[in-house]
Amino acid sequence: MTRNLLNINEMLLFSILLLVAHFSIVSARLTTGTEFVVAFPCMTCCGNLSLVLVNGNSASTSVTIQSPYPGFQSIHETISAQSTMRAYINDSSMQVSCGTDANNAERKGIRIDATAPISVYLDLEMSDGVYFCNFLVLPVSMLSNEYCNIGLGLLGDTYNYGIFVAVQDNTIINLGGAQDSIVLNALDAYFLVGNFISSPFVTSNVPFAFISTYSFQPDAQIMSLPSSYRGREFPILADPNFNTTNALIFAFDNDTTIFKNGVNVGSLNAGQHVTIPITQAAVITTTKDTQISVGDHMKGYGYALSSFLSTTVIFYPLAHVPYKSVNPTHSLQLIVPLDSAGQVALDGQTISALLYLRIPNSSYYYIVLPVSGGQHMLTPSGPNVRFMASVFSTVNGDPYPWGKFIVGLNLT
Repeated sequence: MTRNLLNINEMLLFSILLLVAHFSIVSARLTTGTEFVVAFPCMTCCGNLSLVLVNGNSASTSVTIQSPYPGFQSIHETISAQSTMRAYINDSSMQVSCGTDANNAERKGIRIDATAPISVYLDLEMSDGVYFCNFLVLPVSMLSNEYCNIGLGLLGDTYNYGIFVAVQDNTIINLGGAQDSIVLNALDAYFLVGNFISSPFVTSNVPFAFISTYSFQPDAQIMSLPSSYRGREFPILADPNFNTTNALIFAFDNDTTIFKNGVNVGSLNAGQHVTIPITQAAVITTTKDTQISVGDHMKGYGYALSSFLSTTVIFYPLAHVPYKSVNPTHSLQLIVPLDSAGQVALDGQTISALLYLRIPNSSYYYIVLPVSGGQHMLTPSGPNVRFMASVFSTVNGDPYPWGKFIVGLNLT
């Protein structure tokens, strides 16, 4: 592994891939933290592995990266205020279950500790640029002992896939039945492949990290939100490269009625789910709390949001490995309520309210803008301005676009 400390102005392309951030009970700050655990999914024998750590604080912070994997050398760095460190890990065997059988615990978990809250992203790209996988790493403070596997078997595959990373010793993960349990120690990483999850929930006796995936599609790998992060109103934009996407809605309670752009499209009972196609843009509302995953197994997926940011945000399209000598392209999706249109600036330039389009039968408006690689900043004009944002990256027109909601980074 090698280390490379980059000033924020020297940062290359930072792609945000997971449709994740915060629901109504999660603030932007909660997606930053001082403790993280993660593991690299298996994508390729020739992958470029790295962790990107963003310090948005007004003071420097010290960071330590450790792993029990044999030969891994701990990384100790100080990140300057409002700058970014990219830690390259040159040993591709750090990918979980690459070249080995699945359903085994491997000592490939990675722990990141910081002296002040930071954001952490995992980036895994093939050397030829054909595939890339990157997602937000949730801090330990956001992890839970229960997740809903809405991105796994519910998407229609006959098998279930996912990576469990233990935070502490004697972590007992239950896959839906008393006989289906896994015992892990701290920083064990376990790649699950099977069709034996008998419940939509994966539970444990203690909090753990759950990286959910769909088959071996690298673009469909994200870090799951705990089942406690739910909402009732979800403005959703379709994938800008395909103009359509799917919203998979999972109900936690009986008699959950679902509306799309104000029209009743059905109801669900606890544990049931339904997939609704989204063309261009829509607002999904539910009468009781739900979780919604957006996308499909070929386009990637993640979570829809039910709350807005109201703070300055730094973001970077991350995908940067060219495909057939063509660099990735990136687009920014922005959603605002009516009173915030014309109140958000991109890199210091206010986006005119006249450029926004209305989501049908709603008070929400949206715009899709091309953005270059490198650092960008979204700034609201005041504390009451609210917005959602996501970045999609595409490689040479191939159907490998991925997006995720930008997670707030408070510049303190």
